[in-house]
Amino acid sequence: MRLRWFILGIVTAVGGGVVAAAKLRRAREALNAQNAARIGARGVAGIIDRVANSVSPAKPDRQA
Repeated sequence: MRLRWFILGIVTAVGGGVVAAAKLRRAREALNAQNAARIGARGVAGIIDRVANSVSPAKPDRQA
C-alpha cells in the first residue's frame, strides 16, 4: 500500500511539473506575441504618419 502511494506521489509531482512547464511556455509565447504586436503597431503608425505627411491637403473650392 505504501509503495502505491509513493508511486502515485511521483506521478503527481511529475504531472504537476509538466503542467507548470506548459503554462510557463504559454506565458513566454504570449509575451512574445504581445511584443511583436507592439512592434507591428508602431511600424504601422509610422507608415501612417509618413503617408499623412506626404499627402497634400485638399484645396478649398474657389468661388469666382
